[in-house]
Amino acid sequence: MVKRANIITRLLFSSMLLCLCNPVVWAEEASASKTASSSFSLWSDSLQGLSHFQVWLGHYVGAFGRKLDGLLANEASLDEANGSRLVVRLPYTVHANTEQGFTPSVDANIDLPQLNQKWKLFVSSLNQEEKQPVLSSSETATGKGIAQIGVQVQLKKTMNLIDLLDFGFNAKGLALPAVYTRYKSIFYQDLTSVWRRRWYGKVFWESDLGAGVQLALRHDRTFAAEQLLFRSETQANWWDKGQYWDIYHDFLLYHKINDWKSAVYFMGWNWQTVPKGLHLTRFSLGNKLRLRLYQKWLYFEIKPLVTFQDTTHFQEADPSLTLQLEMQFYEE
Repeated sequence: MVKRANIITRLLFSSMLLCLCNPVVWAEEASASKTASSSFSLWSDSLQGLSHFQVWLGHYVGAFGRKLDGLLANEASLDEANGSRLVVRLPYTVHANTEQGFTPSVDANIDLPQLNQKWKLFVSSLNQEEKQPVLSSSETATGKGIAQIGVQVQLKKTMNLIDLLDFGFNAKGLALPAVYTRYKSIFYQDLTSVWRRRWYGKVFWESDLGAGVQLALRHDRTFAAEQLLFRSETQANWWDKGQYWDIYHDFLLYHKINDWKSAVYFMGWNWQTVPKGLHLTRFSLGNKLRLRLYQKWLYFEIKPLVTFQDTTHFQEADPSLTLQLEMQFYEE
Protein backbone atom coordinates (compact mmCIF):
# COMPACT_ATOMS: atom_id res chain seq x y z
CA MET A 1 0.00 0.00 0.00
CA VAL A 2 2.80 2.42 0.86
CA LYS A 3 4.56 1.69 -2.43
CA ARG A 4 1.36 2.29 -4.38
CA ALA A 5 0.73 5.55 -2.52
CA ASN A 6 4.26 6.72 -3.35
CA ILE A 7 3.74 5.97 -7.04
CA ILE A 8 0.47 7.88 -7.13
CA THR A 9 1.84 10.82 -5.15
CA ARG A 10 4.92 11.20 -7.37
CA LEU A 11 2.93 10.89 -10.59
CA LEU A 12 0.27 13.45 -9.66
CA PHE A 13 2.71 15.83 -7.97
CA SER A 14 4.95 15.90 -11.05
CA SER A 15 2.00 16.65 -13.30
CA MET A 16 0.74 19.43 -11.03
CA LEU A 17 4.17 21.07 -11.16
CA LEU A 18 3.87 21.14 -14.94
CA CYS A 19 0.49 22.86 -14.65
CA LEU A 20 2.00 25.58 -12.45
CA CYS A 21 4.92 26.28 -14.76
CA ASN A 22 4.53 29.33 -17.00
CA PRO A 23 5.58 29.14 -20.66
CA VAL A 24 6.90 32.71 -20.38
CA VAL A 25 9.48 31.57 -17.83
CA TRP A 26 10.57 28.80 -20.17
CA ALA A 27 10.97 31.31 -23.00
CA GLU A 28 13.07 33.66 -20.83
CA GLU A 29 15.38 30.87 -19.76
CA ALA A 30 15.72 29.64 -23.35
CA SER A 31 16.74 33.06 -24.62
CA ALA A 32 19.55 33.34 -22.06
CA SER A 33 22.09 31.81 -24.42
CA LYS A 34 22.89 32.10 -28.13
CA THR A 35 22.48 28.37 -28.60
CA ALA A 36 19.00 28.45 -27.17
CA SER A 37 18.18 31.50 -29.27
CA SER A 38 19.30 29.71 -32.42
CA SER A 39 17.23 26.67 -31.51
CA PHE A 40 14.21 28.88 -30.91
CA SER A 41 14.64 30.48 -34.34
CA LEU A 42 14.79 27.06 -35.98
CA TRP A 43 11.68 25.99 -34.05
CA SER A 44 9.87 29.17 -35.13
CA ASP A 45 10.76 28.62 -38.79
CA SER A 46 9.51 25.04 -38.57
CA LEU A 47 6.22 26.19 -37.07
CA GLN A 48 5.82 28.75 -39.83
CA GLY A 49 6.23 25.98 -42.37
CA LEU A 50 3.70 23.82 -40.57
CA SER A 51 1.34 26.79 -40.40
CA HIS A 52 1.41 27.19 -44.19
CA PHE A 53 0.73 23.46 -44.50
CA GLN A 54 -2.19 23.77 -42.06
CA VAL A 55 -3.75 26.58 -44.12
CA TRP A 56 -3.26 24.65 -47.36
CA LEU A 57 -4.65 21.37 -46.03
CA GLY A 58 -7.47 23.14 -44.20
CA HIS A 59 -8.47 24.86 -47.44
CA TYR A 60 -8.29 21.51 -49.28
CA VAL A 61 -10.53 19.84 -46.66
CA GLY A 62 -13.07 22.64 -46.98
CA ALA A 63 -12.89 22.69 -50.77
CA PHE A 64 -13.40 18.92 -50.92
CA GLY A 65 -16.60 19.26 -48.91
CA ARG A 66 -17.91 22.07 -51.11
CA LYS A 67 -17.12 20.24 -54.37
CA LEU A 68 -18.68 17.00 -53.19
CA ASP A 69 -21.61 18.94 -51.78
CA GLY A 70 -22.12 20.63 -55.14
CA LEU A 71 -22.16 17.27 -56.86
CA LEU A 72 -24.71 15.72 -54.49
CA ALA A 73 -26.92 18.81 -54.41
CA ASN A 74 -26.62 19.35 -58.16
CA GLU A 75 -25.40 22.88 -57.50
CA ALA A 76 -21.83 24.16 -57.15
CA SER A 77 -21.02 26.16 -54.00
CA LEU A 78 -17.29 26.83 -54.12
CA ASP A 79 -17.62 30.22 -52.45
CA GLU A 80 -19.61 29.02 -49.44
CA ALA A 81 -17.89 28.36 -46.12
CA ASN A 82 -18.54 25.21 -44.12
CA GLY A 83 -17.42 23.45 -40.97
CA SER A 84 -15.24 20.77 -42.51
CA ARG A 85 -12.40 19.73 -40.23
CA LEU A 86 -9.59 17.19 -40.02
CA VAL A 87 -8.06 16.35 -36.63
CA VAL A 88 -4.93 14.18 -36.34
CA ARG A 89 -3.84 12.85 -32.93
CA LEU A 90 -0.53 11.16 -32.20
CA PRO A 91 -0.66 9.69 -28.67
CA TYR A 92 2.11 7.63 -27.10
CA THR A 93 1.37 5.79 -23.83
CA VAL A 94 3.82 4.17 -21.43
CA HIS A 95 2.73 1.92 -18.54
CA ALA A 96 4.74 1.12 -15.41
CA ASN A 97 4.75 -2.55 -16.41
CA THR A 98 6.83 -1.56 -19.49
CA GLU A 99 3.85 -1.78 -21.90
CA GLN A 100 3.96 0.93 -24.56
CA GLY A 101 1.57 1.94 -27.28
CA PHE A 102 1.45 4.36 -30.20
CA THR A 103 -2.13 4.66 -31.48
CA PRO A 104 -2.53 7.51 -33.99
CA SER A 105 -6.11 8.52 -34.81
CA VAL A 106 -7.87 10.63 -37.42
CA ASP A 107 -11.22 12.38 -37.21
CA ALA A 108 -12.46 13.97 -40.45
CA ASN A 109 -15.84 15.69 -40.87
CA ILE A 110 -16.91 16.99 -44.26
CA ASP A 111 -19.95 19.27 -44.12
CA LEU A 112 -22.31 19.48 -47.10
CA PRO A 113 -23.93 22.92 -46.71
CA GLN A 114 -25.95 22.85 -49.94
CA LEU A 115 -28.01 19.91 -48.66
CA ASN A 116 -29.81 22.26 -46.25
CA GLN A 117 -26.68 22.19 -44.06
CA LYS A 118 -27.91 18.90 -42.63
CA TRP A 119 -25.62 16.30 -44.19
CA LYS A 120 -22.10 15.38 -43.20
CA LEU A 121 -19.57 12.77 -44.29
CA PHE A 122 -17.15 11.48 -41.68
CA VAL A 123 -14.14 9.20 -41.52
CA SER A 124 -12.98 8.58 -38.01
CA SER A 125 -10.82 6.30 -35.90
CA LEU A 126 -11.88 8.15 -32.75
CA ASN A 127 -15.35 9.64 -32.78
CA GLN A 128 -15.35 12.33 -30.06
CA GLU A 129 -19.06 12.30 -29.47
CA GLU A 130 -19.36 8.56 -29.07
CA LYS A 131 -16.16 7.67 -27.28
CA GLN A 132 -16.27 6.28 -23.77
CA PRO A 133 -15.88 8.66 -20.80
CA VAL A 134 -12.43 10.04 -20.02
CA LEU A 135 -11.35 7.15 -17.81
CA SER A 136 -13.02 4.25 -19.58
CA SER A 137 -11.12 1.61 -21.49
CA SER A 138 -13.88 -0.84 -22.41
CA GLU A 139 -13.91 -2.11 -25.97
CA THR A 140 -17.11 -0.97 -27.70
CA ALA A 141 -18.46 -0.34 -31.15
CA THR A 142 -16.42 2.85 -31.22
CA GLY A 143 -13.34 1.42 -29.55
CA LYS A 144 -9.67 1.21 -30.45
CA GLY A 145 -8.61 -0.10 -33.84
CA ILE A 146 -11.87 0.70 -35.63
CA ALA A 147 -12.21 3.06 -38.57
CA GLN A 148 -15.67 4.52 -39.04
CA ILE A 149 -16.89 5.66 -42.44
CA GLY A 150 -20.39 6.97 -42.87
CA VAL A 151 -22.93 9.69 -43.45
CA GLN A 152 -24.74 11.73 -40.82
CA VAL A 153 -28.00 13.57 -41.42
CA GLN A 154 -29.36 16.19 -39.04
CA LEU A 155 -33.03 15.40 -38.50
CA LYS A 156 -33.79 18.30 -36.18
CA LYS A 157 -31.95 21.21 -34.64
CA THR A 158 -33.24 23.85 -32.28
CA MET A 159 -31.56 26.00 -29.65
CA ASN A 160 -31.54 23.11 -27.15
CA LEU A 161 -32.19 19.94 -29.15
CA ILE A 162 -30.28 18.05 -31.85
CA ASP A 163 -31.49 14.81 -33.48
CA LEU A 164 -29.05 12.91 -35.73
CA LEU A 165 -29.10 9.75 -37.84
CA ASP A 166 -25.87 7.97 -38.82
CA PHE A 167 -25.39 5.09 -41.21
CA GLY A 168 -22.23 3.56 -42.62
CA PHE A 169 -19.75 0.83 -41.73
CA ASN A 170 -16.89 0.06 -39.35
CA ALA A 171 -13.63 -1.29 -40.80
CA LYS A 172 -11.95 -3.59 -38.29
CA GLY A 173 -8.60 -4.70 -39.60
CA LEU A 174 -8.84 -7.51 -42.14
CA ALA A 175 -12.33 -8.52 -41.04
CA LEU A 176 -15.37 -7.80 -43.17
CA PRO A 177 -16.78 -4.29 -42.52
CA ALA A 178 -19.69 -4.14 -40.09
CA VAL A 179 -22.71 -2.16 -41.23
CA TYR A 180 -24.36 0.11 -38.66
CA THR A 181 -27.12 2.64 -38.16
CA ARG A 182 -27.54 4.96 -35.16
CA TYR A 183 -30.14 7.43 -33.99
CA LYS A 184 -28.85 10.04 -31.54
CA SER A 185 -30.55 12.79 -29.61
CA ILE A 186 -28.85 15.55 -27.57
CA PHE A 187 -30.78 17.90 -25.31
CA TYR A 188 -29.38 20.87 -23.36
CA GLN A 189 -30.91 22.59 -20.35
CA ASP A 190 -29.72 25.79 -18.70
CA LEU A 191 -30.71 25.12 -15.10
CA THR A 192 -29.31 28.39 -13.70
CA SER A 193 -26.81 31.02 -14.81
CA VAL A 194 -23.95 28.67 -13.82
CA TRP A 195 -25.47 25.16 -14.06
CA ARG A 196 -26.05 23.41 -17.40
CA ARG A 197 -27.41 19.90 -18.07
CA ARG A 198 -26.86 17.73 -21.13
CA TRP A 199 -28.90 14.63 -21.96
CA TYR A 200 -27.60 12.21 -24.56
CA GLY A 201 -29.38 9.16 -25.93
CA LYS A 202 -28.46 6.75 -28.69
CA VAL A 203 -30.10 3.65 -30.14
CA PHE A 204 -27.88 1.65 -32.48
CA TRP A 205 -27.64 -1.55 -34.46
CA GLU A 206 -24.47 -3.12 -35.87
CA SER A 207 -24.29 -6.24 -37.99
CA ASP A 208 -21.65 -7.86 -35.77
CA LEU A 209 -22.52 -6.51 -32.29
CA GLY A 210 -26.30 -6.40 -32.55
CA ALA A 211 -28.51 -3.73 -31.02
CA GLY A 212 -27.86 -1.53 -28.03
CA VAL A 213 -28.69 1.65 -26.17
CA GLN A 214 -26.41 4.37 -24.81
CA LEU A 215 -27.61 6.91 -22.24
CA ALA A 216 -25.60 9.76 -20.74
CA LEU A 217 -26.29 12.59 -18.33
CA ARG A 218 -23.88 15.47 -17.74
CA HIS A 219 -23.98 18.41 -15.34
CA ASP A 220 -21.60 21.38 -15.75
CA ARG A 221 -21.00 24.16 -13.25
CA THR A 222 -18.78 27.21 -13.93
CA PHE A 223 -16.76 29.08 -11.30
CA ALA A 224 -14.46 32.11 -11.05
CA ALA A 225 -15.44 34.04 -14.18
CA GLU A 226 -15.61 30.78 -16.17
CA GLN A 227 -11.95 29.95 -15.49
CA LEU A 228 -13.05 26.78 -13.68
CA LEU A 229 -15.66 24.23 -14.74
CA PHE A 230 -16.86 21.27 -12.67
CA ARG A 231 -18.40 18.33 -14.52
CA SER A 232 -20.26 15.25 -13.33
CA GLU A 233 -21.01 12.71 -16.05
CA THR A 234 -22.74 9.32 -15.98
CA GLN A 235 -23.00 6.98 -18.95
CA ALA A 236 -24.72 3.60 -19.31
CA ASN A 237 -24.45 1.23 -22.29
CA TRP A 238 -26.87 -1.67 -22.77
CA TRP A 239 -25.70 -4.52 -25.02
CA ASP A 240 -28.65 -6.60 -26.17
CA LYS A 241 -26.49 -9.39 -27.56
CA GLY A 242 -24.75 -10.01 -24.24
CA GLN A 243 -27.67 -8.84 -22.07
CA TYR A 244 -25.58 -6.64 -19.80
CA TRP A 245 -24.84 -3.02 -18.83
CA ASP A 246 -21.57 -1.05 -18.85
CA ILE A 247 -21.83 1.92 -16.50
CA TYR A 248 -19.35 4.78 -16.02
CA HIS A 249 -19.22 7.83 -13.79
CA ASP A 250 -16.62 10.61 -13.88
CA PHE A 251 -15.94 13.73 -11.83
CA LEU A 252 -13.83 16.33 -13.65
CA LEU A 253 -12.50 19.80 -12.86
CA TYR A 254 -11.36 21.92 -15.81
CA HIS A 255 -9.03 24.86 -15.22
CA LYS A 256 -8.26 27.43 -17.90
CA ILE A 257 -4.89 28.72 -16.72
CA ASN A 258 -4.41 31.15 -19.61
CA ASP A 259 -5.04 31.34 -23.36
CA TRP A 260 -2.22 28.85 -24.00
CA LYS A 261 -2.59 26.37 -21.18
CA SER A 262 -5.39 24.46 -19.48
CA ALA A 263 -5.64 21.49 -17.14
CA VAL A 264 -8.25 18.94 -16.12
CA TYR A 265 -8.27 16.79 -12.97
CA PHE A 266 -10.48 13.73 -12.89
CA MET A 267 -11.49 10.51 -11.18
CA GLY A 268 -13.86 7.83 -12.43
CA TRP A 269 -15.49 4.48 -11.76
CA ASN A 270 -16.59 1.68 -14.12
CA TRP A 271 -19.19 -1.01 -13.33
CA GLN A 272 -20.57 -4.04 -15.20
CA THR A 273 -23.54 -6.32 -14.61
CA VAL A 274 -21.77 -9.49 -15.76
CA PRO A 275 -20.76 -12.08 -14.73
CA LYS A 276 -21.81 -11.56 -11.08
CA GLY A 277 -24.37 -8.78 -11.11
CA LEU A 278 -23.54 -5.10 -10.75
CA HIS A 279 -19.95 -4.77 -9.52
CA LEU A 280 -17.08 -2.29 -9.70
CA THR A 281 -14.46 -3.21 -12.29
CA ARG A 282 -12.18 -0.18 -12.37
CA PHE A 283 -11.24 2.99 -10.50
CA SER A 284 -8.96 5.65 -11.98
CA LEU A 285 -7.67 9.12 -11.20
CA GLY A 286 -5.27 11.51 -12.86
CA ASN A 287 -4.98 14.81 -14.63
CA LYS A 288 -4.23 16.20 -18.06
CA LEU A 289 -2.27 19.29 -19.10
CA ARG A 290 -3.10 20.74 -22.53
CA LEU A 291 -0.75 23.25 -24.16
CA ARG A 292 -1.46 25.30 -27.26
CA LEU A 293 1.91 25.22 -29.00
CA TYR A 294 1.13 27.35 -32.01
CA GLN A 295 -1.84 29.50 -33.05
CA LYS A 296 -5.13 27.59 -32.76
CA TRP A 297 -4.29 24.31 -34.45
CA LEU A 298 -1.23 22.70 -32.82
CA TYR A 299 -1.60 21.24 -29.31
CA PHE A 300 0.34 19.02 -26.93
CA GLU A 301 -1.10 17.02 -24.02
CA ILE A 302 0.45 15.30 -21.01
CA LYS A 303 -1.82 12.85 -19.19
CA PRO A 304 -0.65 10.85 -16.14
CA LEU A 305 -3.20 8.27 -15.01
CA VAL A 306 -3.36 5.70 -12.20
CA THR A 307 -5.80 2.79 -12.52
CA PHE A 308 -6.93 0.06 -10.12
CA GLN A 309 -8.83 -3.00 -11.43
CA ASP A 310 -10.90 -5.79 -9.92
CA THR A 311 -8.63 -8.36 -11.57
CA THR A 312 -6.02 -7.45 -8.92
CA HIS A 313 -8.66 -6.87 -6.20
CA PHE A 314 -7.77 -3.15 -6.41
CA GLN A 315 -4.50 -3.86 -4.59
CA GLU A 316 -2.07 -3.01 -7.42
CA ALA A 317 -1.79 0.37 -9.11
CA ASP A 318 -1.28 0.60 -12.87
CA PRO A 319 0.29 4.05 -13.50
CA SER A 320 0.62 5.28 -17.07
CA LEU A 321 1.71 8.41 -18.91
CA THR A 322 0.33 9.55 -22.27
CA LEU A 323 2.00 12.20 -24.44
CA GLN A 324 -0.09 13.40 -27.37
CA LEU A 325 0.44 15.79 -30.26
CA GLU A 326 -2.73 17.09 -31.89
CA MET A 327 -3.11 18.92 -35.20
CA GLN A 328 -6.34 20.49 -36.45
CA PHE A 329 -6.86 21.38 -40.11
CA TYR A 330 -9.79 23.58 -41.03
CA GLU A 331 -10.80 26.75 -42.81
CA GLU A 332 -11.39 29.83 -40.65
